[in-house]
Amino acid sequence: MAVPIILIPLLISWKFNISKEGLEKAKQSVADERSKTAKTIGIILFIMGGLPLLVYPFVIMANAMSLAGFEFINGNPILKICILLFVLASSTYPLTYITCLIFYSRRGIRKNMIPIIPLLHIFVVVLLGYIWGIVGKLVEY
Repeated sequence: MAVPIILIPLLISWKFNISKEGLEKAKQSVADERSKTAKTIGIILFIMGGLPLLVYPFVIMANAMSLAGFEFINGNPILKICILLFVLASSTYPLTYITCLIFYSRRGIRKNMIPIIPLLHIFVVVLLGYIWGIVGKLVEY
């Protein structure tokens, strides 16, 4: 009974011609495919993260106007903090995007999560804008 169990792996390797070199080639092929897929996903995420840069000139003008009228807001310091955080976060987006792009282009750095950082920055900006709207409704000018 033990002899057939020992012979099964030998028969399988003989039938499918499995060798160490073949296994190494298969592993390398899978690693190459994963690398290509990760690179493609990274490029797509950077393109998605770069789309908000098309409207950035308008955002920076709106931020400048918000800061110009900022001194006339009397009252709640929480509202002032919300406005300043939103203006700061939305104004610094190109710095985040360019920094991530530079780090992504370097070799030898783990770059799986770098393309997601600009999208997280956009999420934070949207969240701060939402908080600004809620606090603005709750606080009387």
